[in-house]
Parts: sequence; structure tokens; C-alpha cells
Amino acid sequence: MSEDLKSIIEKEKTLLPNEKYFKILFILIMLTIFQFIKGGKGMNSILGIEPCGYLYQLVNIIMFFICICIVKRYSIEVKIFLITLKLITYR
Repeated sequence: MSEDLKSIIEKEKTLLPNEKYFKILFILIMLTIFQFIKGGKGMNSILGIEPCGYLYQLVNIIMFFICICIVKRYSIEVKIFLITLKLITYR
């Protein structure tokens, strides 16, 4: 068995998926920080960014790309896990 497969199996043996909880917590914290940075209709920006201005849209684009990168990385991890799961079940 490869080292990657062994590490995935060890991670999956734990009762609580702590790594997944930390990822979700990280995403929530990042989105909250960006929300405070850009502000909005009900709340002013902590950096003084005007709603619907250029900086406001730039922060939205940055948030969007960060979310895409996180989802891509997670989907790759899921694909790797499913592939290794198939390898384990067929042996």
C-alpha cells in the first residue's frame, strides 16, 4: 500500500473528522473577515470601502476566487479518496 493511501485510511479511522471541521471553520472565518472588510448595506466597511465601488467589487472577486480554489482543492481530495476506496474494495 502506498503512503498516501495509508495516511488517508488513518485519517478516516478517527471518530470525528477534525480536519474537515477546521476547513469549514477556516472558510467561515475568511468569509466573515472579507465581509467586515467590504462592508455592505447594513454595515460600513472597517476599511472605508464604499458599497458598489471598485474596491468593493475587487474584494468580491477575491472572495469568489478563494472559494473556487477551496472547492477545487476539496473536490480533488474527494476524488482521490473515492479512487482509493475503489482500490481497497476491489482487492
